[in-house]
Amino acid sequence: MTYMAVTQCGKCGAAIRYIRMKRSGKWMPVNAKPVEVTPCIGQDKGGHTFVTLDGEAIRARRNKEENLFYDGVDTIAAYESHFATCPEADTFRRKKG
Repeated sequence: MTYMAVTQCGKCGAAIRYIRMKRSGKWMPVNAKPVEVTPCIGQDKGGHTFVTLDGEAIRARRNKEENLFYDGVDTIAAYESHFATCPEADTFRRKKG
């Protein structure tokens, strides 16, 4: 199984799910609903990291009407890391030192 059922973030209460990352095998919390994104390709180094349902991390941009970087590549559904949107994300980070 690469993903878990929807649950709640223990800090902010938002709906999340966990997806097993393909490379590391670790579970990553993502927002429960997928969003439509366009993968960044070639020289486009923008966007940020999204996770596909099978656990692949990709660089992509959210699809919006003003998305000027769309070049005909098919869009995909992917999940945004919950760390990117959780107002309590800093409380999950380990302190260095």
